[in-house]
Amino acid sequence: MTISDISKILEITIWPLFFLVAYLINRKKFNELINILFERIKGGSSFKISSIEIGAVPSSLPTINKGELITENHLGIVHTSWRYPVKDKEFNKKMFVIQIIIQGNEKVLDEIEFVEYKLHYSYPNPIQRSFDRNSKFQLKELAWGEFNLIASVKIKNQNDLIKLKRYINLTETGQNLFE
Repeated sequence: MTISDISKILEITIWPLFFLVAYLINRKKFNELINILFERIKGGSSFKISSIEIGAVPSSLPTINKGELITENHLGIVHTSWRYPVKDKEFNKKMFVIQIIIQGNEKVLDEIEFVEYKLHYSYPNPIQRSFDRNSKFQLKELAWGEFNLIASVKIKNQNDLIKLKRYINLTETGQNLFE
Protein backbone atom coordinates (compact mmCIF):
# COMPACT_ATOMS: atom_id res chain seq x y z
CA MET A 1 0.00 0.00 0.00
CA THR A 2 1.44 3.33 -1.05
CA ILE A 3 1.19 6.75 0.57
CA SER A 4 -1.16 7.74 -2.26
CA ASP A 5 -3.49 4.83 -1.43
CA ILE A 6 -3.51 5.75 2.27
CA SER A 7 -4.20 9.37 1.36
CA LYS A 8 -7.22 8.35 -0.78
CA ILE A 9 -8.60 6.18 2.03
CA LEU A 10 -8.25 9.07 4.48
CA GLU A 11 -9.96 11.46 2.05
CA ILE A 12 -12.91 9.10 1.74
CA THR A 13 -13.26 8.30 5.44
CA ILE A 14 -12.23 11.48 7.27
CA TRP A 15 -15.55 13.40 6.96
CA PRO A 16 -17.80 10.49 7.97
CA LEU A 17 -15.47 9.78 10.89
CA PHE A 18 -15.47 13.45 11.87
CA PHE A 19 -19.30 13.54 11.89
CA LEU A 20 -19.51 10.25 13.77
CA VAL A 21 -17.14 11.50 16.49
CA ALA A 22 -18.98 14.86 16.65
CA TYR A 23 -22.30 13.00 17.00
CA LEU A 24 -20.97 10.68 19.72
CA ILE A 25 -19.58 13.62 21.69
CA ASN A 26 -22.77 15.72 21.29
CA ARG A 27 -25.39 12.96 21.00
CA LYS A 28 -27.93 14.61 23.32
CA LYS A 29 -27.80 17.95 21.47
CA PHE A 30 -28.10 16.27 18.05
CA ASN A 31 -31.13 14.27 19.22
CA GLU A 32 -32.75 17.44 20.62
CA LEU A 33 -32.17 19.20 17.30
CA ILE A 34 -33.68 16.32 15.31
CA ASN A 35 -36.72 16.19 17.65
CA ILE A 36 -37.25 19.95 17.33
CA LEU A 37 -37.09 19.73 13.53
CA PHE A 38 -39.61 16.86 13.49
CA GLU A 39 -41.98 18.76 15.81
CA ARG A 40 -41.79 21.87 13.62
CA ILE A 41 -42.47 19.86 10.47
CA LYS A 42 -45.38 17.99 12.12
CA GLY A 43 -46.77 21.35 13.21
CA GLY A 44 -46.74 22.63 9.63
CA SER A 45 -43.72 24.92 9.82
CA SER A 46 -41.45 25.09 6.84
CA PHE A 47 -37.94 23.73 6.97
CA LYS A 48 -35.43 24.67 4.30
CA ILE A 49 -31.92 23.41 3.55
CA SER A 50 -30.40 24.84 0.38
CA SER A 51 -33.08 24.40 -2.31
CA ILE A 52 -35.08 21.71 -0.47
CA GLU A 53 -38.16 22.87 1.46
CA ILE A 54 -40.26 20.56 3.63
CA GLY A 55 -43.52 21.07 5.47
CA ALA A 56 -44.49 24.48 4.10
CA VAL A 57 -48.08 25.46 4.78
CA PRO A 58 -49.90 27.38 2.05
CA SER A 59 -49.82 31.05 3.00
CA SER A 60 -53.05 32.16 1.37
CA LEU A 61 -56.41 30.85 0.29
CA PRO A 62 -58.49 32.32 -2.55
CA THR A 63 -60.71 35.34 -2.02
CA ILE A 64 -64.28 35.64 -3.27
CA ASN A 65 -65.79 37.75 -6.00
CA LYS A 66 -69.17 39.45 -5.62
CA GLY A 67 -71.96 36.88 -5.86
CA GLU A 68 -69.60 33.90 -5.68
CA LEU A 69 -70.45 31.07 -3.30
CA ILE A 70 -67.92 30.24 -0.61
CA THR A 71 -66.75 26.61 -0.73
CA GLU A 72 -64.31 24.38 1.13
CA ASN A 73 -61.65 25.62 -1.31
CA HIS A 74 -61.78 29.04 0.39
CA LEU A 75 -61.26 27.74 3.94
CA GLY A 76 -58.93 25.61 5.99
CA ILE A 77 -58.47 24.43 9.56
CA VAL A 78 -55.25 25.26 11.38
CA HIS A 79 -54.39 23.74 14.73
CA THR A 80 -51.61 23.60 17.25
CA SER A 81 -51.09 21.89 20.58
CA TRP A 82 -48.76 21.97 23.53
CA ARG A 83 -48.26 20.07 26.77
CA TYR A 84 -50.23 21.27 29.78
CA PRO A 85 -48.78 19.29 32.72
CA VAL A 86 -50.77 21.34 35.28
CA LYS A 87 -53.79 19.12 34.46
CA ASP A 88 -51.96 15.75 34.37
CA LYS A 89 -52.80 14.87 37.98
CA GLU A 90 -56.48 15.87 37.65
CA PHE A 91 -57.00 13.64 34.58
CA ASN A 92 -54.40 11.01 35.53
CA LYS A 93 -52.75 11.21 32.08
CA LYS A 94 -50.58 13.48 29.95
CA MET A 95 -52.68 16.51 29.03
CA PHE A 96 -52.36 18.95 26.16
CA VAL A 97 -54.03 22.17 25.04
CA ILE A 98 -55.36 22.15 21.50
CA GLN A 99 -56.08 25.40 19.68
CA ILE A 100 -58.04 25.35 16.44
CA ILE A 101 -58.89 28.23 14.10
CA ILE A 102 -60.39 28.68 10.66
CA GLN A 103 -58.01 30.02 8.04
CA GLY A 104 -59.20 32.03 5.07
CA ASN A 105 -59.05 35.34 3.29
CA GLU A 106 -60.38 38.22 5.44
CA LYS A 107 -63.40 38.75 3.13
CA VAL A 108 -64.26 35.07 3.39
CA LEU A 109 -63.93 35.02 7.19
CA ASP A 110 -66.25 38.06 7.36
CA GLU A 111 -68.98 35.97 5.71
CA ILE A 112 -68.91 33.21 8.34
CA GLU A 113 -71.87 33.22 10.71
CA PHE A 114 -70.53 30.47 13.01
CA VAL A 115 -68.40 27.33 13.08
CA GLU A 116 -69.64 24.15 14.74
CA TYR A 117 -66.83 21.83 15.84
CA LYS A 118 -67.41 18.12 16.33
CA LEU A 119 -64.80 16.72 18.71
CA HIS A 120 -64.10 13.13 19.75
CA TYR A 121 -67.14 11.49 21.39
CA SER A 122 -65.25 11.17 24.70
CA TYR A 123 -65.53 14.93 25.32
CA PRO A 124 -68.28 15.92 27.78
CA ASN A 125 -69.43 18.50 25.22
CA PRO A 126 -68.34 17.07 21.83
CA ILE A 127 -70.30 19.64 19.77
CA GLN A 128 -69.15 23.23 20.28
CA ARG A 129 -69.92 26.41 18.37
CA SER A 130 -67.83 29.53 17.89
CA PHE A 131 -69.29 32.85 16.74
CA ASP A 132 -66.12 34.86 17.42
CA ARG A 133 -64.88 36.32 14.12
CA ASN A 134 -62.07 38.23 15.88
CA SER A 135 -60.46 34.96 17.05
CA LYS A 136 -60.96 33.31 13.64
CA PHE A 137 -63.67 31.16 15.28
CA GLN A 138 -61.16 29.73 17.72
CA LEU A 139 -61.74 26.59 19.75
CA LYS A 140 -59.38 25.97 22.66
CA GLU A 141 -59.71 22.73 24.65
CA LEU A 142 -57.81 20.22 26.73
CA ALA A 143 -56.93 16.93 25.05
CA TRP A 144 -55.27 13.65 25.97
CA GLY A 145 -55.48 11.83 22.63
CA GLU A 146 -55.47 12.45 18.90
CA PHE A 147 -58.70 12.44 16.88
CA ASN A 148 -60.44 13.54 13.68
CA LEU A 149 -62.15 16.92 13.97
CA ILE A 150 -65.05 18.02 11.78
CA ALA A 151 -65.88 21.70 11.43
CA SER A 152 -69.24 22.67 9.94
CA VAL A 153 -69.03 26.26 8.72
CA LYS A 154 -72.24 28.30 8.33
CA ILE A 155 -71.86 31.04 5.73
CA LYS A 156 -74.24 34.02 5.79
CA ASN A 157 -76.87 33.79 3.01
CA GLN A 158 -75.86 30.24 2.06
CA ASN A 159 -78.03 27.26 2.97
CA ASP A 160 -75.51 24.43 2.90
CA LEU A 161 -72.90 24.05 5.61
CA ILE A 162 -69.28 23.69 4.52
CA LYS A 163 -67.66 20.60 6.07
CA LEU A 164 -63.95 20.73 6.85
CA LYS A 165 -61.95 17.90 8.42
CA ARG A 166 -58.59 17.77 10.13
CA TYR A 167 -56.67 15.16 12.07
CA ILE A 168 -55.74 16.70 15.42
CA ASN A 169 -52.31 15.44 16.41
CA LEU A 170 -50.68 16.37 19.70
CA THR A 171 -47.26 17.97 19.97
CA GLU A 172 -45.28 18.86 23.06
CA THR A 173 -44.16 22.34 22.02
CA GLY A 174 -46.68 23.91 19.64
CA GLN A 175 -47.06 27.69 19.56
CA ASN A 176 -50.14 29.65 20.56
CA LEU A 177 -51.62 30.90 17.27
CA PHE A 178 -52.27 34.36 18.73
CA GLU A 179 -48.92 35.07 20.38
